[in-house]
Amino acid sequence: MDHIAKVVEQNNLNISVEDVFNEYIDTVQETSQDYTWKVEIEPFQIDSSNEHGLYLNVDFGVDRRGQVFVPGRYLDPLENGNYLFFLKDDDFFELTENRTERPESSPNSQSKTPRYMKGKTLVRQFSTQNGKQPVRKEPVLNTINDYLRALDFYATHGDGTLQSGQAKQIDQKLTESLNEAKDKLFELDQKIVDLKQEMAKDLTNPRIVEGYKRELEAIMESRDLLNTQYEQAVQNLNYYRGIESKYHNENPEQTQKATKNLGPAL
Repeated sequence: MDHIAKVVEQNNLNISVEDVFNEYIDTVQETSQDYTWKVEIEPFQIDSSNEHGLYLNVDFGVDRRGQVFVPGRYLDPLENGNYLFFLKDDDFFELTENRTERPESSPNSQSKTPRYMKGKTLVRQFSTQNGKQPVRKEPVLNTINDYLRALDFYATHGDGTLQSGQAKQIDQKLTESLNEAKDKLFELDQKIVDLKQEMAKDLTNPRIVEGYKRELEAIMESRDLLNTQYEQAVQNLNYYRGIESKYHNENPEQTQKATKNLGPAL
């Protein structure tokens, strides 16, 4: 809290410490609900369920089988009975060995010595089990959204806050992230071309072709998500720059003062 107060004071902004602190808390909560992978879960992969979430079947060790408990906040039910499971590489889920009975009221009481499986391991395993290709949300999108949220915070407080040193640094970092996203789009486009070329070589093998199709669909979905949010982010950045430019033209003296006081580096 003291660090937040110091940053606000050094930037000479008309923003209360409480506003900055509340925005920080909201950002942390939203980030905790974000994801990197979207993988589909079919009914045969579900061991059981309760009001808290699902127990999903997993293999671990040598010829050992058990379940991981997935809280409902990670899941989105589909009309066909399947679920979409949203997770990150570094998420951890509690692992339990096969049990015949489970007390429904306490999903975490199954193992005397808790063990866990990482998200990236579960993505590979669930995809292998049902043959459905996981869809990746490019990490740069999270970075872009964080910077856009920061600029929106400055813009909503008016009084030339977009002229502050920190706001200008955020603008620069957002521009760098957008360039990274543009490079990633080019990379995904090349992957799509390469996959189509590889698929054309094996048209006589239905199993191989089907595998290429699933991979192609997943990459195209990831690419479309990135492209849609990239274009929206460019529009938002231009909008914030329009606000900043208008304030610059209407308040040249305040603009000069803000430029001299760039504030601490991010």
